[in-house]
Amino acid sequence: MTTTIDLATRRAPKVLRERDWGHDLGLRLPYGESPVGVDVTDRFVCAAQLLGHSERARVGVASLRVALRMPRQTTGPLSEGEAMALAGALKRAGVESHDVVLSAPDASLITGLLELPPRSSKAPLDEIARMELARMHRADPDSFAMACWDLPASDRARGATHAIGLGLAYGAADATVDALETAGLSVCAVDARMCALSRCVAAAMGHNSALVGVVEVGWEAAQVLLLHANGPDWTIAFERRVSEVSLSGLCRVLEQRLGLDPEGAELALMGGAPATDLGGTQSETDDADPLVADLIRAMRRYQHDFFDRLIPEVQRSLVYATQRYPGQPMTRVQLVGEGARIRGLRTRIAQAMSVESGAVLPRDLVRVDASSAVSQDGALLAAIGLAAHESRRDGRSGR
Repeated sequence: MTTTIDLATRRAPKVLRERDWGHDLGLRLPYGESPVGVDVTDRFVCAAQLLGHSERARVGVASLRVALRMPRQTTGPLSEGEAMALAGALKRAGVESHDVVLSAPDASLITGLLELPPRSSKAPLDEIARMELARMHRADPDSFAMACWDLPASDRARGATHAIGLGLAYGAADATVDALETAGLSVCAVDARMCALSRCVAAAMGHNSALVGVVEVGWEAAQVLLLHANGPDWTIAFERRVSEVSLSGLCRVLEQRLGLDPEGAELALMGGAPATDLGGTQSETDDADPLVADLIRAMRRYQHDFFDRLIPEVQRSLVYATQRYPGQPMTRVQLVGEGARIRGLRTRIAQAMSVESGAVLPRDLVRVDASSAVSQDGALLAAIGLAAHESRRDGRSGR
């Protein structure tokens, strides 16, 4: 059971239920169109809409009906101009639904691991959790919407109720919501990106009984999650944001020290340009033009320096998180987001953690042309997870 914040009701509903996915894996929706998932970061506005399929007596894997990735010129809340451009692009793509599930601004989210009285004590746990989360972050208890969910039981933590609290400051999304509504779109819910990404990983993994690590190397920060699976139920059991390590920081180093433009730096990191093939062998670089070979070696050095900062943070986080569940091994670490396809990252994480490592991409979740760039675009993953939000499970979304 993954958890979300719902802007309209300030509640924390289930977002992935057994009937929404199955052994064929992937996100599964009832027949019809989903809301439009809109993920706003400092770099892109990404939007996705899913189309659910009913096949015989069951719900089939959804298709990716629309996917958009629009570069931003500014940071912070979405401007009216950007919202109008998004609405226009959606209309041209044939999207008729005006319902939007929006990503919460990460900078306005607060999280905390909480130790609460036992459920059997009949204590007002929601109030206690709110006060404790406010105390941890020195915030006014009445200043944020809160979701709170219990962690799975552990032999090492008997008696008390252990939970994760997730808070979103009231008003944090108002400017973006207003801009979208000015453009004719209606925000039906605001969801944390960590929940949207976890929904995608859970759908890609299917029924399981294990721990799965999740690593997002995002543009602004890295994030480490631990998902606990018990059959059809999934829970976010740990979350840590590492703002000191980011894809933007790595690209900035390559731009400043090697003179690459932003697109060139990103292509090189993802292995998209033969001249900057970071996975090439030593003999390949020896045979190349000397200037190109020097560039490749320099990029490898900066890339390895980045890994040397990221991997210890991942190790530290997941080793700490898994100590709560000594009887359940962590079987896999999944990479998500923009940095999921950084060449060599999966191998380094697998070696460091002694587990299998992979990447969750749109092609693992929805029906999409496998030859299209969209099928491998990790930047769209959060928008796809937002589109699968609990706000629409029965029939078509509102229009």
